[in-house]
Amino acid sequence: MIAISEVGAVPPAHKLVITWGVVLLMLYFATLGQIRTDTATSNNPYVAHYQTLALHSANQGENLIRDFVLLAAGLMFISKARAVRWGLRSNPTLVLLALLSICSCIWSQNPTRSLQNAIFLIANLLLAAFCVQRFDSERLTRVIYLGGWALLAINIAVSLAFPQYGLDHRGADSAGAWIGIYPHKNVCCIVSVFMMSVAFYIKAAAPLAKLLRTIYIALSLLIIFLSQSRTGWIVLTVCIAYVTFVKLLHAFEQKDRRVVAIVALACLCMGVVASLPYYGVIVSVLGKDSTFTGRTGIWQLVFDSVMKRPILGYGYGAFWSGLQGESANISLASGWIVPHAHDGLLNVWLELGGVGLVLVIILFGRAIVDGWSCLKRGESRYAEWHLCLLVLTVASNVSELTILVPNHLAWILCMVACIGLREEASRLRVNRQQNGISVQLQCREPKLMQAPGANAASIEGVASM
Repeated sequence: MIAISEVGAVPPAHKLVITWGVVLLMLYFATLGQIRTDTATSNNPYVAHYQTLALHSANQGENLIRDFVLLAAGLMFISKARAVRWGLRSNPTLVLLALLSICSCIWSQNPTRSLQNAIFLIANLLLAAFCVQRFDSERLTRVIYLGGWALLAINIAVSLAFPQYGLDHRGADSAGAWIGIYPHKNVCCIVSVFMMSVAFYIKAAAPLAKLLRTIYIALSLLIIFLSQSRTGWIVLTVCIAYVTFVKLLHAFEQKDRRVVAIVALACLCMGVVASLPYYGVIVSVLGKDSTFTGRTGIWQLVFDSVMKRPILGYGYGAFWSGLQGESANISLASGWIVPHAHDGLLNVWLELGGVGLVLVIILFGRAIVDGWSCLKRGESRYAEWHLCLLVLTVASNVSELTILVPNHLAWILCMVACIGLREEASRLRVNRQQNGISVQLQCREPKLMQAPGANAASIEGVASM
C-alpha cells in the first residue's frame, strides 16, 4: 500500500506479485540467509567467543530456502534476460568479480565452499541487475521503502515479543542489544542505516505520506540506537553528514559545486588530522578501547596471512574456517575464533588476492565518478540515493564486512547503486547531448529564415538602381 499510494495508478496484479517477491527476498538477505531458530546454540556467551565451533550447520529447511532463492533469481533473470544482460555489459567489473569468485575454486583451500558462495554471489548480482532493469527509479525506491517497513515491523515485534531471541545475550558489553532477526547487532544496525537512507530520497507530497516517512525514520533510529552497535552509529553519522552535504550542495550553481566539494573534502581531511591527537578520548566516548575491541591486532594478523598469497588469495569465502587451514593461525594468536577480517578491503584481498582488490577499487572508483557526474549536472534523487549507498558501504567496511559478502542485503544494495549510477550517468549524458543538438538547431533556424529575406532585399536594391 505504501509503495503505490504516491505513484498514482495501481499497477497490474502480476507487478504486485513481483514487488512482494522482491520484498520477501530482501527479508531473507537481511539475515544473511541465516535462519536462527535455536537460541540455545546461536544466542549465548559461548558463540561470541567460539563463533564457528558453536554455530549449528544449515538444516534441511535452510537448504530448501536457499534453493528457492536461487530458483527465484534464475526466473527473474529469464523474465528480463535481455535487459539484465545489457545492465551487466555496462558494468563489466561486477561480472569480472563474479567470474573471479568462480575461478578461485581452482586454488581455493576449500573449493566446495568457494563454489557455493560464488553461486550465491552470482544470484545476488542477477537480482540487483533485475531490480534496476525491472523497476523505474521511482518505483525501485518505493519497493525498498516497502521492504524497510516490513523489516521494521518484524524486528520490533520479535525484539519485544521474543526477547530471548530478538535481544543479544552473547556478552556483558552487548547484553540486551536489539538484533531482531539479524545474526548480529552490527548487521542489524548497518542494514537498518542502509534501509533508512531511502527515506531521505523518496517523494512524499501528501501530509500522510510525510507523516509515514517521519515515523519510518524515527523507528529506524530507535532500532539503530537500541542495537548498541558503535560501528553502526558511526555509519549513521556518515549517512546524516552525506545527506546534509548534498542538500547544501544544491544551494550552489553547477559551476561552483566542484569547488565546494573540494573545499569540503579538504576540511574533512584537516578535521581528521586535527582529531588524531584526541583518538583515545574519541574511542573512549564511543565505549571502545584504542584497539577497537582487538580489531587492530586482527588486521595485523590478516595482513601476515595475505602476504603468503598476495596475488590470488585463499579462495572466495574459503579462508575463515575456524581452526582449519590458515585461519587457525589467526584464531590461535587472537585467543578466539575470528569470523572475518573486520575490514572489507582486507577481506577481499585475503580471499581474492590483489586481483580482486584492484577490481573492487575500480568498481567503486567508476561508480563514484558516475555519481559525481550526476550530482554536478543537476538534482537527481535517484543518483543521490545510490551515491549515499556507496558512501555507507565504504564507511561500514572500515571495521565490518559487507563487500562481496554473499546473501548480504547491504552488498546487494551496493550493486544496485553501481548499476543504477552507470545507467543514470548514461541517461543524463544522452539528454545533455540531445539538448545540445536542439540548441544548435534553434540557433541555425533564424539564419535560415533570414536568408531568403536578405536575398529579396538585395534584388530590390538592384532593381531600384
